[in-house]
Amino acid sequence: MKKSFLAFEVSLNGERLCVAGLPDARVLTAVLSWSSRSQPTRLKKGTVLEGLYLHVGALTESRSGARAHPNWVAHPKLKVGDILSVRVIGTAAADSTVSEHQLSPEEVREQEYKRYLGLKRRFGRSRPKRRSHSRRSARAG
Repeated sequence: MKKSFLAFEVSLNGERLCVAGLPDARVLTAVLSWSSRSQPTRLKKGTVLEGLYLHVGALTESRSGARAHPNWVAHPKLKVGDILSVRVIGTAAADSTVSEHQLSPEEVREQEYKRYLGLKRRFGRSRPKRRSHSRRSARAG
């Protein structure tokens, strides 16, 4: 008997797009995002919106440190009036992925080192000062 794992059942306008999940997933995402330099001028039902994307993916990591980013859905054309739903389920089987980006342990280390250098440039040797959010300081004034 196969062991169940967490998965997302993603549907668009009542039609199932995918069941996304993996037994060894560390991260599972279903992200709807929109970005544009300006608000759309036409928001009538059925209008395809540029910059509106749905992404369903995951992150896995092996014992060696290699990482993979499998994807089930990437950027379908979404329109004004579309209804997206994500149902959280437990399942022993999910749909096959449509793409996957893999990083070797060396590539992961290189990415982490670049992130470290960026943070080091941003903050230097000193720790950033924390703002006090205590209620006492607000009442004292």
